[in-house]
Amino acid sequence: MNEIKSRTLKGTVFSGFGVATGSLRPHMRAIRTQTGLPNLVEGTLNLRLHDGSYSGHPDYIFQKGHYNQNEDTYFERCRIQGMPALIMRTSTNAHGHGVLELMGEVKFRDQLNLKDGDSLEVEVFDP
Repeated sequence: MNEIKSRTLKGTVFSGFGVATGSLRPHMRAIRTQTGLPNLVEGTLNLRLHDGSYSGHPDYIFQKGHYNQNEDTYFERCRIQGMPALIMRTSTNAHGHGVLELMGEVKFRDQLNLKDGDSLEVEVFDP
Protein backbone atom coordinates (compact mmCIF):
# COMPACT_ATOMS: atom_id res chain seq x y z
CA MET A 1 0.00 0.00 0.00
CA ASN A 2 1.45 3.38 -1.00
CA GLU A 3 1.33 6.21 1.51
CA ILE A 4 0.19 9.56 0.14
CA LYS A 5 2.98 12.06 0.62
CA SER A 6 2.18 15.64 1.44
CA ARG A 7 3.87 18.87 2.38
CA THR A 8 2.80 22.07 4.04
CA LEU A 9 2.71 25.48 2.41
CA LYS A 10 2.55 28.55 4.63
CA GLY A 11 1.20 31.93 3.72
CA THR A 12 -0.58 35.11 4.71
CA VAL A 13 -4.30 35.75 4.13
CA PHE A 14 -5.17 38.79 2.01
CA SER A 15 -8.16 40.19 0.13
CA GLY A 16 -8.15 39.51 -3.59
CA PHE A 17 -9.89 41.05 -6.58
CA GLY A 18 -13.34 39.81 -5.54
CA VAL A 19 -14.20 38.23 -8.89
CA ALA A 20 -13.99 34.49 -8.12
CA THR A 21 -17.51 34.22 -6.70
CA GLY A 22 -19.18 35.71 -9.75
CA SER A 23 -17.05 33.91 -12.31
CA LEU A 24 -17.47 30.49 -10.65
CA ARG A 25 -21.16 30.83 -9.72
CA PRO A 26 -22.57 29.51 -13.04
CA HIS A 27 -20.31 26.45 -12.80
CA MET A 28 -20.58 25.50 -9.13
CA ARG A 29 -22.87 22.52 -9.74
CA ALA A 30 -20.41 21.02 -12.24
CA ILE A 31 -17.42 21.79 -9.99
CA ARG A 32 -19.12 20.17 -6.99
CA THR A 33 -19.93 17.07 -9.04
CA GLN A 34 -16.50 16.69 -10.62
CA THR A 35 -14.52 17.31 -7.41
CA GLY A 36 -16.77 15.24 -5.14
CA LEU A 37 -17.29 18.18 -2.75
CA PRO A 38 -21.10 18.49 -2.76
CA ASN A 39 -21.20 21.43 -0.32
CA LEU A 40 -18.42 23.49 -1.92
CA VAL A 41 -19.11 27.17 -1.25
CA GLU A 42 -18.65 30.01 -3.72
CA GLY A 43 -15.66 32.30 -3.53
CA THR A 44 -12.02 31.85 -2.61
CA LEU A 45 -9.70 32.66 0.26
CA ASN A 46 -6.46 34.20 -0.97
CA LEU A 47 -3.14 33.19 0.55
CA ARG A 48 0.20 34.83 -0.33
CA LEU A 49 2.90 32.19 0.12
CA HIS A 50 5.82 32.92 2.44
CA ASP A 51 8.37 30.83 0.55
CA GLY A 52 8.11 31.90 -3.07
CA SER A 53 5.82 30.09 -5.43
CA TYR A 54 3.93 26.86 -5.91
CA SER A 55 2.87 25.72 -9.36
CA GLY A 56 1.12 22.54 -8.19
CA HIS A 57 -0.61 19.93 -10.30
CA PRO A 58 -4.32 19.95 -11.14
CA ASP A 59 -6.51 17.05 -10.12
CA TYR A 60 -9.47 18.44 -12.09
CA ILE A 61 -9.40 20.50 -15.29
CA PHE A 62 -12.28 22.50 -16.74
CA GLN A 63 -11.17 23.30 -20.28
CA LYS A 64 -11.71 26.66 -21.93
CA GLY A 65 -14.98 26.76 -23.81
CA HIS A 66 -16.59 23.94 -21.84
CA TYR A 67 -17.44 25.93 -18.70
CA ASN A 68 -15.47 29.16 -18.93
CA GLN A 69 -15.29 30.80 -22.35
CA ASN A 70 -12.07 32.71 -21.62
CA GLU A 71 -9.67 30.35 -19.85
CA ASP A 72 -9.02 26.89 -18.46
CA THR A 73 -9.76 26.44 -14.75
CA TYR A 74 -7.74 24.04 -12.61
CA PHE A 75 -8.49 22.56 -9.21
CA GLU A 76 -6.02 20.77 -6.96
CA ARG A 77 -6.99 18.84 -3.84
CA CYS A 78 -5.52 20.06 -0.54
CA ARG A 79 -6.42 20.30 3.16
CA ILE A 80 -6.73 23.19 5.55
CA GLN A 81 -6.68 22.23 9.22
CA GLY A 82 -7.86 18.74 8.27
CA MET A 83 -10.74 20.01 6.12
CA PRO A 84 -10.89 19.09 2.43
CA ALA A 85 -10.17 22.03 0.18
CA LEU A 86 -9.23 22.97 -3.36
CA ILE A 87 -6.61 25.25 -4.84
CA MET A 88 -8.29 27.03 -7.75
CA ARG A 89 -6.24 28.47 -10.60
CA THR A 90 -6.97 29.70 -14.07
CA SER A 91 -4.79 29.46 -17.15
CA THR A 92 -4.26 33.23 -17.02
CA ASN A 93 -3.33 32.98 -13.28
CA ALA A 94 -3.76 36.69 -12.51
CA HIS A 95 -2.18 36.38 -9.03
CA GLY A 96 0.85 34.36 -10.16
CA HIS A 97 2.29 31.24 -8.53
CA GLY A 98 3.02 33.03 -5.26
CA VAL A 99 -0.69 33.09 -4.37
CA LEU A 100 -3.19 30.30 -3.68
CA GLU A 101 -6.92 30.78 -4.15
CA LEU A 102 -8.58 28.30 -1.80
CA MET A 103 -12.10 26.87 -1.82
CA GLY A 104 -13.83 24.50 0.57
CA GLU A 105 -17.13 23.33 1.95
CA VAL A 106 -16.92 26.15 4.49
CA LYS A 107 -15.94 29.79 4.14
CA PHE A 108 -12.48 29.47 5.66
CA ARG A 109 -12.30 33.15 6.56
CA ASP A 110 -15.43 32.74 8.74
CA GLN A 111 -14.86 29.17 9.96
CA LEU A 112 -11.29 29.84 11.11
CA ASN A 113 -11.89 33.48 12.11
CA LEU A 114 -9.25 34.71 9.65
CA LYS A 115 -8.51 38.28 8.72
CA ASP A 116 -6.03 39.88 6.33
CA GLY A 117 -2.50 39.43 7.64
CA ASP A 118 -3.18 36.14 9.46
CA SER A 119 -0.95 33.14 8.74
CA LEU A 120 -2.39 29.88 7.44
CA GLU A 121 -1.00 26.47 6.50
CA VAL A 122 -2.22 24.38 3.55
CA GLU A 123 -1.40 20.69 3.12
CA VAL A 124 -0.78 19.76 -0.52
CA PHE A 125 -0.27 16.24 -1.87
CA ASP A 126 2.55 15.00 -4.06
CA PRO A 127 1.42 13.66 -7.44
